[in-house]
Amino acid sequence: MIMFLALAWSCAAIFWEGQALLNAGSAGPPPTLVSVAINPSTVSVLPTSTKQFTAVGTYSDNSTQDITSSVTWSSSATLVASISNLGLATAISTGITTISATLSGVQDTATLAVSFAPASSMSNRSLHTATLLNNGKVLIAGGYTGPSTTTVTAELYDPVLAAFIPTSNMTSPRAGHTATLLNNGKVLIAGGSDSSGPTATAELYDPMLSTFSSTGIMTGRRLQPTATLLNNGTVLITGGLTDVPQNTAEIYDPVNGKFTATISSMTYSRWGHVGTLLNNGKVLITGGSAISPGSLPSPAELYDPVSQGFTPTGTMAGFRYWPTATRLNSGAVLIAGGNSPSGIPNAEIYDPVTEIFIPTTGSMTTNRINHTATLLNNGQVLLNGGLPGNATAEIYDPLSGIWA
Repeated sequence: MIMFLALAWSCAAIFWEGQALLNAGSAGPPPTLVSVAINPSTVSVLPTSTKQFTAVGTYSDNSTQDITSSVTWSSSATLVASISNLGLATAISTGITTISATLSGVQDTATLAVSFAPASSMSNRSLHTATLLNNGKVLIAGGYTGPSTTTVTAELYDPVLAAFIPTSNMTSPRAGHTATLLNNGKVLIAGGSDSSGPTATAELYDPMLSTFSSTGIMTGRRLQPTATLLNNGTVLITGGLTDVPQNTAEIYDPVNGKFTATISSMTYSRWGHVGTLLNNGKVLITGGSAISPGSLPSPAELYDPVSQGFTPTGTMAGFRYWPTATRLNSGAVLIAGGNSPSGIPNAEIYDPVTEIFIPTTGSMTTNRINHTATLLNNGQVLLNGGLPGNATAEIYDPLSGIWA
């Protein structure tokens, strides 16, 4: 009986092995790729954001497979958006690009549009301030609501709701002031012009209470000074206009709420200038007008918090009034735009190691004055608006030197 069972199992094994060989010999060619489908096929994103694309292949045997990592990805307009070999697109500037996925000669395309998303409208104001708070909201404060009418109003922009929401009024109307986020989360509002002209008053905004309260009085009246948060938590206030441009500077201490004059004054009288904290803790002071927009000091200077003194540094390639200054991830500073004579580079880079200004390899897409410049998480700089009524925006890439 045992021998019979063993013989039966042996015969069965031989049968199935033969059947397998028969099936293998009769199998046809492997299925071929018939089509590629990109998902999503059409999408709109904000500048500097990312979007993941996927690709699915359909084969001749009606099977489907995720081939996102196998296809070759490309973007028809790389200045609008780039795309990685895994299908991750990075939006760079506004426009439309065609995203392609190709494998074995089979291709599909998708449309990626990069544009700004509309938000609700804020109150009409100019020469106001906008300060990013620690809670992610933006405090919009003061400004002119007419040719000579300053306002006490303020509002908050909520990025979740994409809406502007009124908050408490300031203690004084002002425009052309400074707004500095302090280490304690409050915002120092200093100087500017009220209904009677340049002012020395200052106040604090408390995001927890949504209220403004008066703080110390500055050592002098200042319209369009600069305010720079130092590494020790104090704030450097420089220059500004009273009856004439000033070369004085002072320090605000949030611990005692007082302003004290620095030991020495700036080398030049300035207003409409910019101040930038460097990685070494010093502050770069650049641009501005000493007399009028037609008479601009091109030499820059450095403030040393240790000595509380100002020393000359490199000279810009051109005069600039109301430019922007952005510290890049490399530690260098991008100086862009501003009111300046024609024929000079419209942007340049300050190297804090050599203390030299070098014109950027490319030029801005349009002239800008009194615009904004924001360092993005990817290391690029977004420039917006400017006078007169400029609604355009552009991106500067420090790695390539390209403006788009």
